[in-house]
Amino acid sequence: INANATVDCAPFTIDNNNLVATSYPIANGSYSWDLLDPNNFQSLGTFNGINALNYTISNPDDSILVVLNTTSLYSCNDDADTILIYTLPDPDASFTVNNTACSPATFNPSYNLPATGLNLEWFVDNTLQSNSTTNPSFSFSNASNTADSIVNIQLVVTAGSGCSDTTNQDVTIWPKPLSDFTLVDSICPNSTASITNNAIGNNLAFDWGTSLASSVFNDSTTSNPSISFSENQSSADSTANIELIVTDTNGCADTSFNDIVIINRPIADFSLPPPQCSPAVISPVDASINTTGYNWSITGTPNATGSNLN
Repeated sequence: INANATVDCAPFTIDNNNLVATSYPIANGSYSWDLLDPNNFQSLGTFNGINALNYTISNPDDSILVVLNTTSLYSCNDDADTILIYTLPDPDASFTVNNTACSPATFNPSYNLPATGLNLEWFVDNTLQSNSTTNPSFSFSNASNTADSIVNIQLVVTAGSGCSDTTNQDVTIWPKPLSDFTLVDSICPNSTASITNNAIGNNLAFDWGTSLASSVFNDSTTSNPSISFSENQSSADSTANIELIVTDTNGCADTSFNDIVIINRPIADFSLPPPQCSPAVISPVDASINTTGYNWSITGTPNATGSNLN
């Protein structure tokens, strides 16, 4: 047997390209190949013909015995030649990674085996990445608010022998829900405002909050609550910052804010002079605050008349 190669990475195909039987046409009558397991000499196959050998060692770190048998044209003793063929061990490309996260997500796959003498290549959806370390970091975003996004992370590990191994793992980027709502820009005190919820997501839970202690939700966990505001005679408008936190079934959350102005209510106040004898003209002294208009009225005295009541 003339051997061009007796060792290679799996899969290793053995045929007349790497094992060549020398032809002796004046002496040999036939050629046959026997393949044996070197551990127990069990037959793995037989091929008849000088160029008939064709067998693939599929597994790494494996071996077979190849026996070439020849018979004589003249009934002389048969002859045989034997050679050991084997495959090299492959490196192990196994890695660990947490395979789910909310968008935007960062995944940190980890190759925990000794990496000396190995070349590591990381691929994301079949695209080679520049990071060749044992613990790279990959960040992804999911543009949807309702559908998962799946990305494939692949590691190819190549040893100095040229043998390699490949491992693939899919990671899931859960969608980030969208928190969004609308309400009026401003409202009078002692009033209630309705809220329109425009949030998007899967099986959302709602958590409403307000920065103004005197404002109260009718239900802070419902989809479309209302919020009531108490009196405001502070001489200045007040602002409530309304917050909505939405959380989906995967625990992914989003937060949005809107402001509403509680308009300052004017304070009506005036004073009267001391009692006077009839007929009398009384001029009240206005002490009101934050007023833009007046509407005076007189009750209880049938003989009284007024002027400039507005």
